[in-house]
Amino acid sequence: MKGPALPIAFARGIAPLLALAIAAAVAQPAAAQPKPADSDPVVAVVNGRQILRSELDLYMETLPPQMQQVPLAMIFPQVIERVVARELIAQAARADGMQNEAEFKKRMAFIESGVLQQAYLYKLIEKEVTEASLRAAHQKEVAGQGAREELRARHILVRSKEEAEGVIKDLAKGGDFAKLAAGKSIDPGGQAGGDLGWFTKDKMVAAFADAAFAMKKGETSKAPVQSEFGWHVIRVEDRRTAQPRSFEDAAEELREAQTGAVVRKAMEDLRGKAKVEVFNPDGSKRP
Repeated sequence: MKGPALPIAFARGIAPLLALAIAAAVAQPAAAQPKPADSDPVVAVVNGRQILRSELDLYMETLPPQMQQVPLAMIFPQVIERVVARELIAQAARADGMQNEAEFKKRMAFIESGVLQQAYLYKLIEKEVTEASLRAAHQKEVAGQGAREELRARHILVRSKEEAEGVIKDLAKGGDFAKLAAGKSIDPGGQAGGDLGWFTKDKMVAAFADAAFAMKKGETSKAPVQSEFGWHVIRVEDRRTAQPRSFEDAAEELREAQTGAVVRKAMEDLRGKAKVEVFNPDGSKRP
């Protein structure tokens, strides 16, 4: 099981604003969590103001994802220099009284709302999405699925029925399926010989799945199969009975689903209790 830092892939398929809220909530890394006092030493003093180690952790969160993976010890000189520079400029701004300007207060209020949003959603997710809830969901999934049939197949996708019929004739003459796929298929997977790997029936569009699962191991389409993507020539390489996926394989996807459900419910509850008025961009009332 991974720690409290959660992925953001679950935002797919959720309304954009909700996706942003979820992404903000789950993006909080473990470094943001409270630490014992003795693990938060002073790492610099700027004009009497102490800079704590935890401030470096917060700064690290603003770096690109690949940089966040680098241990702080490896880039400490660069990070401390930037944090010191940041503090020097902030102190100069305070000396100028910029913290009292209306624009500054407006921005700080907006930032505060964002931080509170993250903290609130993160707290809900941490409470509701637990290993116990994930294991319960996995058990329910296993009980509902049982063993399912899987195919390993290749396909060649073309734009017209005539082209597909031509491919079937070429195969009947001894043509190599993988080479024909590489040369004729409009599917990007054609360059890999049209190999689709292993899949269950529910993973493919209905027309393709119905045709493929009606075929025997080693069989090639006798007639083109039409789907919303074009015309397919299919070859079934192998068949097997697929066992339900393990908890380890399912955990991340289940975590994403449960996280999305928790955030959706929270936002629905809050909307239901709130009085919200939305106006046009110019501030006028909407019809």
